[in-house]
Amino acid sequence: MPKVRRQKRKAGTSQPYLSSKRSQAQEPRASSSSASPRSLSAASKEKEPSICMKLVTEFGKLCAAQVAAHPECKTNAVWMAKYMRNQFKFFGLKAPMRRELQKELVKTHKDTFRDRSFLLQFLPLLWEQEEREFQCFGVDLLQQFRKDVLGSSSAEDFKEASSCVERLLTYKSWWDTVDALSYPAPYYVHSFLPTHVHTHTHTHL
Repeated sequence: MPKVRRQKRKAGTSQPYLSSKRSQAQEPRASSSSASPRSLSAASKEKEPSICMKLVTEFGKLCAAQVAAHPECKTNAVWMAKYMRNQFKFFGLKAPMRRELQKELVKTHKDTFRDRSFLLQFLPLLWEQEEREFQCFGVDLLQQFRKDVLGSSSAEDFKEASSCVERLLTYKSWWDTVDALSYPAPYYVHSFLPTHVHTHTHTHL
């Protein structure tokens, strides 16, 4: 049989070579997983504003565009603020003009505005805005969609909706919003709540 020559390996060279080769093969896998497309897309979604904030911003832009197109709005804003004893700032949009903008926005996003969860998040956001037209928009929305917001007989929904309405009544409260909200709130209590919730409510009022 022919003799097979075995090449002598230098001590300490073969094992380190193999281990370094393995480490090189593992490093790309680790780095690729840390920057996967899925993780990047998830991170970008977290930075995107919510639909509620997008629509608040859109309404603000619509109002600002009307102010730019109608110089008299700036004059209106001054006397509107004085009429409210300078409690709030205004764009200076009179109710008919403002309601046209609201109608346009709601019509464009009709399905969104009929979603109860959306409204319960959207309404408080309107109260966070500086100009009073945002709160006026919220009052009109609650009256328009009161059945969608308040029309539930479950105790959990009642608690959630009543917390929202209480927030609207007590934050930035002035006669204009309080008077306007005085209709939807009793309408909710007396028309939609079951008897046991009526009893619980009146006991704690």
